[in-house]
Amino acid sequence: MKTQIRAVPALVSQAPPEEEQKAFTHRRNKLGVFESVCPACFDVISTQVDEASLAPPELAHRCSEMILQENLDYFRSVPVPTRFGSKLKSKKHP
Repeated sequence: MKTQIRAVPALVSQAPPEEEQKAFTHRRNKLGVFESVCPACFDVISTQVDEASLAPPELAHRCSEMILQENLDYFRSVPVPTRFGSKLKSKKHP
């Protein structure tokens, strides 16, 4: 079975206006169950048999500051490939 992934906008209450909507990713796993993944912290928010049942947990979700910091630290440590001529070189984030 091919994994199905699509982004679904969900309202986030008590958030600044610029962050009022997050597009949670919905995917169907090998067992046929829907999972909702937060685009900011990459955490699986909910797993439901019915895709419509993912909305309430998405509305209630608040990203963990610890997870956000761990993700930021990780992405800062990953080299960014840059292309110079025909050679591919890695460049670390500042």
